[in-house]
Amino acid sequence: LELLSGALPVGGPGIVVELDDGGALEDGVVDPESRVQDVDLKMVVNALWAAGAEAMAVNGQRLTSLTTVRTAGETIWVNFVPLTPPYRVEAVGEPSALQTRFARSSAAATLVSLESTYGITATVSTAEELALPAGSGRALRYATPASGVTSSTSTPTQEETP
Repeated sequence: LELLSGALPVGGPGIVVELDDGGALEDGVVDPESRVQDVDLKMVVNALWAAGAEAMAVNGQRLTSLTTVRTAGETIWVNFVPLTPPYRVEAVGEPSALQTRFARSSAAATLVSLESTYGITATVSTAEELALPAGSGRALRYATPASGVTSSTSTPTQEETP
């Protein structure tokens, strides 16, 4: 269960999808429309899970069932860690099957569109050996009944309600 939940590091062959922001404006600032967005990373990650990935990491941040991928300001955060481009998505699994299934996904077609429209670059390559770290290890929290607390069992009647 630790392996499946991401609590242990994992390694093996797989594929790497790398996304990078598009071209810069004249003053060297990246055009906001040509930035990789959190939804772009989520799309790639979901397509790789659907393609059969056994484990994944984005810029060294292991993806687990507790992972968040979100944008705050102009920064993409994974597991509450800010990332900078290029965004390297590493997926462990059988490389040729992952690559073929990913290439057939709507995510791959969307990446082509992002490149032609916004200049966002996307490359897909196979890797003989990937080494993904264990997940962040955040503890799950849950509610428990408070001890020693009494509550009123009476409820207001119609007449008592103002």
